Amino acid sequence: MKALRLAFSTLTVLPVGPRRFTALDLKASPAFYPAVGLPIGGTAAALSLVPAPPQIRALLILLAWVGWTGCLHLDGLADSLDACFGGRDPVARRRILKDPHVGSFGVVGLVLALLSEYVLLGGILSKARPAYWLLAVPVAARWGLSLACAFQKGFPGSKGLGSGVLGLGWGALAFATALALAVLLPTLGPRSILLLAAAAAASSGVGALARVRLGGTNGDVLGAGVLMAEIFPLFVVAGLIQ
Repeated sequence: MKALRLAFSTLTVLPVGPRRFTALDLKASPAFYPAVGLPIGGTAAALSLVPAPPQIRALLILLAWVGWTGCLHLDGLADSLDACFGGRDPVARRRILKDPHVGSFGVVGLVLALLSEYVLLGGILSKARPAYWLLAVPVAARWGLSLACAFQKGFPGSKGLGSGVLGLGWGALAFATALALAVLLPTLGPRSILLLAAAAAASSGVGALARVRLGGTNGDVLGAGVLMAEIFPLFVVAGLIQ
């Protein structure tokens, strides 16, 4: 299916995207985003079993996550932070968003994001059955992105893939939710809802900030939302789950 292939080619480095696709194919692709989290989480779960100290395993998992996405979400976070916290008005901030250079907000945000993920991954590795959580978090985070595509609106003049995936319908969102739960429920049971709620809160928070500061959402904001929808569930699991 073209929509499934677009989901993987958009969110990972896998060169599986169709040569030709329609706007409808692109708009349908967020329904399959939770499936993209499955190989990413599977890689993390496998690396959690490597016979090495927890800090080494946490580093390997972090490197694998960055490698799978080709730094796409990190780039989105840096650009979004520079734009949201720079400029005097939404128009000026949107101009900053288009600037390829990374400013101080972006640099600090990248460092804190990577440091947070590394520390939180180390905390999860000390839990019982860490592989289950590591499999689930990337799936929940991509479901958070599906949610964003259903409810967030693009800002005036936004173009490209980011605006093309917005407007996910209720039926497609229900499919994405069922897809995520099909992975999460067998391993986590009712705690799956906690993970999805954390991902939804993070994704919605990023979207709300972008709406206030930029006037809407684009691809960079969506990428930042994915990253935060990983970090917040990681924090919940590492800090609250026994």
